[in-house]
Amino acid sequence: MRRFAGLVLLASAAVLMGCSGAADPGGPGGGAGPGTPSEPPDPGEPGDETSLWLEIRTAQPVPGSVESPQRTLTLDSVRLVLEDVRAVGDAAPGDERTTLDRVDIEWGDDDAPEPLAFGDPPVGVYSRIVARVRSVEIEGELETEGAGGGDDSGEDDGNDELEFVLEVEPASLSLDVALGSLDVAPGVATTIELTFDAGQLVDAADWSLAEPVEGGDVFIDGDRQPAVLSALENALRLAPTDTDPE
Repeated sequence: MRRFAGLVLLASAAVLMGCSGAADPGGPGGGAGPGTPSEPPDPGEPGDETSLWLEIRTAQPVPGSVESPQRTLTLDSVRLVLEDVRAVGDAAPGDERTTLDRVDIEWGDDDAPEPLAFGDPPVGVYSRIVARVRSVEIEGELETEGAGGGDDSGEDDGNDELEFVLEVEPASLSLDVALGSLDVAPGVATTIELTFDAGQLVDAADWSLAEPVEGGDVFIDGDRQPAVLSALENALRLAPTDTDPE
């Protein structure tokens, strides 16, 4: 199945001290400078140097099911690509010290993406994360009632699963997430946590406009659906600090 380049960012940014994973500055989402630490200190413990990390999770488990009043579907994989991701505040204007040139993150097969490190963050207060959306790709299955023509044996409930691909590549879409007052202290690893809501984007799609593709799948071009683009614009938000999204 093809991947979609559409993007739903439910950017919930919770500021946490410490971080449980390591980033790979040389891999997807690179762009961190030479001052990038190899991994954050253990949570609650000061490190040898100041570091600022970005962690993006999904609002729903991927793979996993999503239910809404409109439909029931399963998300198999989600890919999010951002460019020019900047941490901005009194401490830094969003220059190369706190900029990631490209963030390319994929969820699926129960793999959790690793946190990403900004290169050389100055100590001080940060208030925003800004980024430009390059693309989002979502693959999954939509449960369709009665389409399967099931019988009354109890072995088939008459429902089918329609495989879909949703793609969006917005011509120009910037995201701006308020962080409040995030204090990056000397010798401490600080993590900005964002939540990306792929289900919100899929739920906003007009399925009557889905295009059949080879193999019985359907393709949804999110660039041609204003509701999908609107969902994308509003999907990045501060996450509650008392939640632990999958």
